[in-house]
Amino acid sequence: MNDITTQTDSKWIDIFLLTLFLIFIHFLFLGKVSLFVPDEARYAEIAREIVTSHQWFIPHLDGIIYVEKPPLSYWLNALCLEIFGQGEWSARSMGAFLSTLLCLATYYTANMFYNRRIAIFSTLILSSSALFFIMSHMTTVDMTLTFFLSSSLYAFLLGLQKSIDSSRNKWLYLAYIMAGLAMMTKGLIGIVFPGLILFTWILFTKQWQLVKQLNLLNGTMLIIALNVPWLIFVQHQLPDFFNFYFIEQQVARYATPIANREMHILNYCLIFLLGLYPWVIFLPQSILQILPHKWTDRTKHKIELYFLIWPVVIFLFFAKSHSILAPYLLPVVPPIAILIALYLDSIYAKTITKNNQRSLIIFMVINFVVAVTFILLAYFNVIEKPRSFLSFTLKILPLFLGIVLVGYGLKRWSMKQILITLLIATYIFYESLWFYAEEANIATIKPLALKINQLLKSDPQAIVINYGDYHQDLPYYINRLVPIVNWTNELSFGAKHQDISQPWLLDDTHFWQLWRSKQNVYVILRSHLYDTVCQQAQPQCHFIAKTTANTLISNNAALDPMEPPPTD
Repeated sequence: MNDITTQTDSKWIDIFLLTLFLIFIHFLFLGKVSLFVPDEARYAEIAREIVTSHQWFIPHLDGIIYVEKPPLSYWLNALCLEIFGQGEWSARSMGAFLSTLLCLATYYTANMFYNRRIAIFSTLILSSSALFFIMSHMTTVDMTLTFFLSSSLYAFLLGLQKSIDSSRNKWLYLAYIMAGLAMMTKGLIGIVFPGLILFTWILFTKQWQLVKQLNLLNGTMLIIALNVPWLIFVQHQLPDFFNFYFIEQQVARYATPIANREMHILNYCLIFLLGLYPWVIFLPQSILQILPHKWTDRTKHKIELYFLIWPVVIFLFFAKSHSILAPYLLPVVPPIAILIALYLDSIYAKTITKNNQRSLIIFMVINFVVAVTFILLAYFNVIEKPRSFLSFTLKILPLFLGIVLVGYGLKRWSMKQILITLLIATYIFYESLWFYAEEANIATIKPLALKINQLLKSDPQAIVINYGDYHQDLPYYINRLVPIVNWTNELSFGAKHQDISQPWLLDDTHFWQLWRSKQNVYVILRSHLYDTVCQQAQPQCHFIAKTTANTLISNNAALDPMEPPPTD
């Protein structure tokens, strides 16, 4: 009894300490960087419009109906804006919160099946994997999806390992609820992935008796109850919504290149590997360790095979997709973190083997390549050159520090010391990288938006327009909707299905009418369009300010321009 009590106490102490640590690393500098476009800006703006318009059931983007995805992620972000007010920190806080919860869920699951050290390793590996850390600091649908999807798969596994009693049913009902919420976050994959993964696992391990124990009927009813009301409501408002939502946005995007997001398989594999940095160096050994030596031994490794089948199914699913972005791979990271933790636990107290040395040398090579890449990106102006040599040095110093310390420890330290060093160096690198990430965010419209906010103080009735593009962070930063000229793209469906009382989508005729009116008009356009548009706008074209990518002009003279007009 005392041993059980001690283990329980240790678990809750671990959860408490890990919670404090995870909150620190996920929320540190969270609001320091401007919103990245287009995704972060889009989802932050949708949440802002929910708060200001109180239109919770049909999301809008720049005043236009936007129903490409279900609204759960938008609702959660809007809740944060309601509580904390508008800003980058508020927009990103739900992602940081859910990533913290997912790390704790990973700890709980690993602790239930293995031991305390593996559970802690799993949590730290997950939180310090490159893709997970980056996405924990950004407002996207993918972190919300990953939380609900992973929680569902954890709950299914926990439930199916219980004896047939009320405890099993509780876990299974939780699994179905989480799958339903995953569907309310990003559509059909919220239920397709759990279904595919469970079916493959049952098929592979020949646990056919589990099919009868899944409570499929009750679970299906839960998923329907969570999703169908919103679907029916939107279909009632927009008669061809089902065709757009299910066929165009989910089936067609996956099966055809309609979204223009195809990715070469080599790039896809590279993103997968870099997303697991730095722990990817132990991935081959981790997989080999848990594979059964004989086909007949696979049932003895059924838990490990579950954590292997999960990422394999998702990886192969998106490998066949015609629409793929890097964050889509985020749901593969939690189970891989557990697999790598199993391997690290087996070598933690041992001396460094030749196999481990090769892995650590690969880590040093990766660090060197990444550091050189940052230098080249800055040198060739792919990202903004740093404001000072010191800031740039601080950003990449942890990479070189990792090389030096791991190299020094290869012959002198135990594996325990190496792993702790690797973990600390990785966290420092991530936090310093995020601290200076604003230098790489050259697409942000925030500097021009702040200038517009100053100008609007003297003339709140002035019109702000996007010309030839839609800067999705502009409405968020100036806290108002923005008419768009000669651009529809993802707003096409919504524009066709609403009676727009104000002309948010303009053509050239309407734009030039506004431009030559007596009203003050401020226009943001890509810098390469400046000469063409300004030549046609003369004599009323007045330059105000510019960034690397964009320029702000007005039809009336502006005071105190920040810098001279852009030149080719």
